[in-house]
Amino acid sequence: MRKRILLVDDDQAVQRLVTMTLGTTDFEVLVASDGVTALEMASAEPPDLVLLDVMMPDLDGFTVAAKLRARPETANVTIIMLTARGSADDLAQSQALGVKEHFIKPFSPLQLLETVYEILDNPSAPTSPKTAELTG
Repeated sequence: MRKRILLVDDDQAVQRLVTMTLGTTDFEVLVASDGVTALEMASAEPPDLVLLDVMMPDLDGFTVAAKLRARPETANVTIIMLTARGSADDLAQSQALGVKEHFIKPFSPLQLLETVYEILDNPSAPTSPKTAELTG
């Protein structure tokens, strides 16, 4: 059974990059362009992993992460932040919300793919070097 990943980002270029990177592998990638839609989708069918932008309309990523943590059906979902924000305060807020990883845009799609495989403990994880710089 394919692992379900919910990508929450309002940037269509990031949506395409991540969908192309993860959607051709063992993952089903669902896309939400805003936090409200993401929360509805996650409640209807809890994902195995959430890739979450911070700066979005209506609800920011930190608020979405807090709401995911507050709901029993999504309280334990793994969250990875994909964001342009990387200050010490942002990283501390991510950590306080139990965010597993914090990728700063632009990020390496290969490193994201490898991290997703590691987190979801997929035995067929690619073994490419982590130093590859393929940015979107």
